[in-house]
Amino acid sequence: MKIKFLFSATLVVQLAQPALAAEEEVLLTITGDRIELISDGQPPDDADDLVLRYYQLLPLALQERLQLLRHRMDRRMEDYEVAFAAGDTAEINEITDDLSAYWTRIQQIHFEEFTPAAMQDLGAAYAALYFLIEG
Repeated sequence: MKIKFLFSATLVVQLAQPALAAEEEVLLTITGDRIELISDGQPPDDADDLVLRYYQLLPLALQERLQLLRHRMDRRMEDYEVAFAAGDTAEINEITDDLSAYWTRIQQIHFEEFTPAAMQDLGAAYAALYFLIEG
């Protein structure tokens, strides 16, 4: 009796897993109000200018959030240079973890607010600004 119950319970769990996984799949992504690639015919003066031009198209709260994240990245890049010069690998690892976390948050906002072409443009600009970011 116990063996039948265990077999039945195991079978039910195995059959339920694909059904549960299917419920969690993303079937539709809505991209209606995302900001497009900036193409006004003028090449940006520099990468920082390009990033600022994109960010000016965002609501003020997001502009402030991104400005704070960029400020934190700038400070940690300065720390990275000092740690690198000192050969402090533990500090370098901590700094790169922080930079990675900031970059991930920035990319999440980019994903939510910009089209893929604009995100690619922003990614290239960030790679030009921060040598630890790949473009």
